[in-house]
Amino acid sequence: LEIAPDEDYVQAGLGMLYLTLKNMNGYEYFFKREKTDEVKSLKNPWHGQTLENERVLLYCDHGYGDIIQFIRYLPQLSKKINNIIVKTRPELMNLLRRSYPEDKYPNVKFISELSKEISYDKFVLSTDLPYYLNLDFNHIPYPEGYLTVDISKKNYFKEKYFNNDKLKVGLCWKAGGYGMRTDVNRTINIEYFDKILGINKVQFYSFQKNDIFDGCNKYSQITDLKEELKDFDDTASAISNLDLMITADTSCLHISGAIGKKTYLLLPYCADWRWFENDKTTEWYNSVEIFKQQDRQDWYIEADKIYERLKEIIG
Repeated sequence: LEIAPDEDYVQAGLGMLYLTLKNMNGYEYFFKREKTDEVKSLKNPWHGQTLENERVLLYCDHGYGDIIQFIRYLPQLSKKINNIIVKTRPELMNLLRRSYPEDKYPNVKFISELSKEISYDKFVLSTDLPYYLNLDFNHIPYPEGYLTVDISKKNYFKEKYFNNDKLKVGLCWKAGGYGMRTDVNRTINIEYFDKILGINKVQFYSFQKNDIFDGCNKYSQITDLKEELKDFDDTASAISNLDLMITADTSCLHISGAIGKKTYLLLPYCADWRWFENDKTTEWYNSVEIFKQQDRQDWYIEADKIYERLKEIIG
């Protein structure tokens, strides 16, 4: 701040430090975070007031995981706004429409892209909803889960892939996106799972879309579901058949937690602000247990802990 007081990324960095400590004042700095050109073009921000006659655009910003994590605040927003347009990504449309159906939320409409025909009076970014709704991080809503899976799809996956008497464990070892946060902090070499993958009476399933380590070919005990997962509706339906999900900090983690599936999160040593200073549990999802990286150079300690836990489960 002394060196570059006017740089937005510095202000945003300070905001994330405050948010890590659950200090909501951090949002005042976090608002300066990097934004896309489309977000920059939005006009008239909403600041938390109740509106009866104005239409509010809820713009789901950042990545898939962020959208899934913060869409939980939609019911609270719908109590304050009579007309809401939710701009989200196409791959999430089916899942979100089912989870927030029109008959229960008649004031909410989902869209996958903005156009000149889409009119609104004010906008708010989904990541900023806790601040504007005045909900602190000690009172995060719906930690038990809030997304609804497609039963017919769930049954389809069950009959085709999950109809066995083994412990069914899902795996995801790399987040999407680019940059330091993904390439270093949220990527785990599949070879760290080598001992885990050797456990008998367990059937493993890969939810990895970009298998840079060629894990599914190296380990024949992994069933690759990649080609079946066309959108997150498919992903949620498949995960719902698991006994356990083991994942890096990815969108699969948020889907799994948001449907209440038991999940082991391999959280990096340098974790994102949203995980606060937690190393075992998280306020966001009751079903998620954290295995926090102890040595930032590798994942041996955490992999061994999960191995021992799985051995206990299968007896």
